[in-house]
Amino acid sequence: MILRSVRLRNIRSYEEEKIEFEPGRTLLSGDIGSGKSSILLAIEFALFGTIRGTVASSSLLRNGAADGEVILDFEVGDKSYALKRTLKRTANGISQGTGYLITNGVKAEYSPVELKSRVLDILGYPAGFLSKNKELIFRFTVYTPQEEMKQILLEPAELRVGTLRRVFGIDKYKTIREGSEIFVKDLRQKNNENKVRLESLPDKQQQAKSIEERISGIQEKKKILFPRQQEAIMLLASQQRVVEGLEARSQEAKNILQEISLTKRDHDSQISQRGMLIKDTGALQQEILELEQKLGAEKYSDDHLGSLRENIQAKEKKVQEYEKKRAHIIVRLEEVKRRIPEIQQEARIMNDRLVLLPEKQIRLDQLRNAAKILQINEEKREGLQKDVQELHANISVIQSAITKEHLLIEQVRHLDECPTCKQTVSTKHKEDIQKHSLKKIDAAKNDLLDIRHKHDEQETSLRDMEAAIKELQAKQRAFDVVNVEVKQLGLVQDDLKRKNTELHMLIEEKKEVAGALENITTFDYDEFQEELSRLRKQLLLMEQFAEAQKELEKKQEQKNEKEMAAARIQENINALQEKLTTLESASESMEGVEEELSRAKALLQDCQRKVHALDVEVALLEKEVQTVQEQLLPLKEEIAKLLCIQQKMENVSQIKEWTEKFFIKLMESMEKQVMASLYHAFNEVFCEWFSMLIDDPLLSVRLDEEFGPVIEQNGYETEYESLSGGEKTSLALAYRLSLNKIINDLVPSIKTNNLIILDEPTDGFSTEQLDKVRDVLAQLDIPQIIIVSHEQKVEGFVDRIIKIRKNDHVSSMS
Repeated sequence: MILRSVRLRNIRSYEEEKIEFEPGRTLLSGDIGSGKSSILLAIEFALFGTIRGTVASSSLLRNGAADGEVILDFEVGDKSYALKRTLKRTANGISQGTGYLITNGVKAEYSPVELKSRVLDILGYPAGFLSKNKELIFRFTVYTPQEEMKQILLEPAELRVGTLRRVFGIDKYKTIREGSEIFVKDLRQKNNENKVRLESLPDKQQQAKSIEERISGIQEKKKILFPRQQEAIMLLASQQRVVEGLEARSQEAKNILQEISLTKRDHDSQISQRGMLIKDTGALQQEILELEQKLGAEKYSDDHLGSLRENIQAKEKKVQEYEKKRAHIIVRLEEVKRRIPEIQQEARIMNDRLVLLPEKQIRLDQLRNAAKILQINEEKREGLQKDVQELHANISVIQSAITKEHLLIEQVRHLDECPTCKQTVSTKHKEDIQKHSLKKIDAAKNDLLDIRHKHDEQETSLRDMEAAIKELQAKQRAFDVVNVEVKQLGLVQDDLKRKNTELHMLIEEKKEVAGALENITTFDYDEFQEELSRLRKQLLLMEQFAEAQKELEKKQEQKNEKEMAAARIQENINALQEKLTTLESASESMEGVEEELSRAKALLQDCQRKVHALDVEVALLEKEVQTVQEQLLPLKEEIAKLLCIQQKMENVSQIKEWTEKFFIKLMESMEKQVMASLYHAFNEVFCEWFSMLIDDPLLSVRLDEEFGPVIEQNGYETEYESLSGGEKTSLALAYRLSLNKIINDLVPSIKTNNLIILDEPTDGFSTEQLDKVRDVLAQLDIPQIIIVSHEQKVEGFVDRIIKIRKNDHVSSMS
């Protein structure tokens, strides 16, 4: 993790400030109370939010401010992050608001709790540490506030060991051990409960055995009844087949009688249909005779009718063409007559407009030269304007030179000492300078008079030229107007030519159309219509005779069909008579079947009663077996459950014994080994850091079994309180640096191992001890180190210094 910047708004003593960080060693320098530690608290707040008892919202939000915020920019690995947290003052107090997290430019908003979860995930804190120790890990590895540097050394041994156990996750062994003891207690209680339940197992097993013996006795009775039941069933099946055969013969006799009845009815129906057909045939014969008398000898063929229809259609088409052509000629003649006066009127209007054309052309020639003269005069005007500007610039230069000389005269008049060589300026020298400047002024004034005279002449010429150009521009505008009018009259002249041509063509067309109308009236339209009416009447008469011929042919076909149908019905009547004779003979052979069937059914009922009696007896036995088995089934299920409990009891006993005799002791052993390993590593690093900070062979430290510092001076143990201020700070700093290294080594997933923040690590240090801090910083293999200190000498140990000052209760960078 590398910090890039932190932005504070209304946080503690800051109103609005942004502090930027870089890799390497950075010093936050300033007087005591200037606001250095506030920056560190803001960084911690941005990462974790408010922490109960440690980072309170009331201690962060600036007094009197309604809201505040912290934005922290940092990098972890190859990803960049921008993290924002907010505070808001309400009637109920100060609370956190919604913040956001920008990851590689992608922004997402979160609640305070969600934001903390995302930060812990980014920093790689182990999941098992998140519920209790997250702030401890950060404060032991990255940042410890100034007032908490020595707290872990001074607190009771039990609290110190408990804190270290939580930080390194060693308390999990104790938790597992205590949980295992509770687990063993639960297993023991369950076994006692199961023993009580298993007391009824022998009685239930004996009861199940008795029920099974009873079922076996019932099954023996069923075996004895089975042969008798099978014999009765076979006899019943045989008699059933006899009855079915007789029932089939009885049904056959009934079917024959029914078919005889149907055949007689069909025979009578066929005879009736034959009589009706003979009657219809006679009626058709009479209609045919009447049609033949009506037609007589007159006959018309289809070809004759077709030829007549084609002749009528040709004449109708000729009449339509005549009417259409005559109407078209009349319409066109009327259109030409209407169009000729219109064009003549348009031509008269155009001639009236063209009377002005010669006058406009003369006026256009007169104005054409004005455009050429205007262009020449505009070029001359540009030259005059340029000359006037140059003369005006020369006047300004000369006036500036005159002013400069006057200033020089004034300066020299009051000058006593040369500002360059520091020599005294004589009165004669000042007079010479003034005379020389006055000559320059006179010459410049003469030049100025000449230039002003030329300037006035050029301005007069320019004004005359402007007046001439305005007059020419007016003529140019008049030329443009007349030119447009001449072009428009030219277009009118072209239109007049086209109108005259169109008028000539319409007059010629009028003559042609009138001649065509005169020629078409020679056609005798009325005589042609009378001929067409006569042909239509002839066609109608021929169509009526043709329809009568078709009706006669249709009646002939119907008569032939009915005669053939009558012949077919006669054949059916003969066949039905033969079938009726055969059926009556078969019916006589079926007499006596009903009596035989009645006797067979009585014998079948007797067999059914015997089979039913045996079935009832067997069913009663099966019902008894079912009832007894229903009693046996839950009993067996209960026995199976008890046997399963018995097996589980054995397994539970084995687990309980393994947990008591092996697992709990294993956890105790592992805890001791981990604590011993941690102690040796911690003690070794702690001694190294302290010896580097305190170069005194007579003063040494080590850790006791409870991770408390043991101080030896001149071979004797001494108390912490007897140390000097610098020695106490060195002891706390060595303990802090040792914690940082051990935690980062034992928890490799943490991604804050390339950052450390030291808050006033040199409190009470002598000059020699401050030099030792330089060596400590050189030994720290950490890419980014941020130090808070008011010691001026520390500035020589770092790469970059950020100075903090406070004015009127507002902190800022200086």
